[in-house]
Amino acid sequence: MIPRLPPLLLALIGGASVYGIKTLLDRIEPAAIGPPGSSEHAEKMNKMKTMARRGGIAMAAAGAIYTGAWIYNKRTHRPTPAASHNPDDDQSFYSDQYSHREQQYSEERVKMKEEQHQREKRVRSRLAAEQASMDNKSSSLLSEQ
Repeated sequence: MIPRLPPLLLALIGGASVYGIKTLLDRIEPAAIGPPGSSEHAEKMNKMKTMARRGGIAMAAAGAIYTGAWIYNKRTHRPTPAASHNPDDDQSFYSDQYSHREQQYSEERVKMKEEQHQREKRVRSRLAAEQASMDNKSSSLLSEQ
């Protein structure tokens, strides 16, 4: 179990670590880019500026391309009939918009009638079989007496 430290001690440890890291980075950075005023330092700074500018231009171009592709994709793949324009479907769509739905409804209705007919047929045959077996039992009981 980790003991709970007092808030003041935590603040001191946090501040010391932040300032320690800052001091370490301040010592390392000048050695990495060279002494101020030297031609090496200026060259590295210009190279960094150029790379930053190119990166910004590349990011802006990529953003514009992505935005254009996204707009085009959203425009051409909408589920509304106005956006998904197919010249062959124009007349068929506007002539009868609900033909597919009506056809599907009539097919379902025929299918339901067929299933109902099959169920009634099974029930009738089962009833006839039960009636025949009961007739056979009653006739066998009468013949035994």
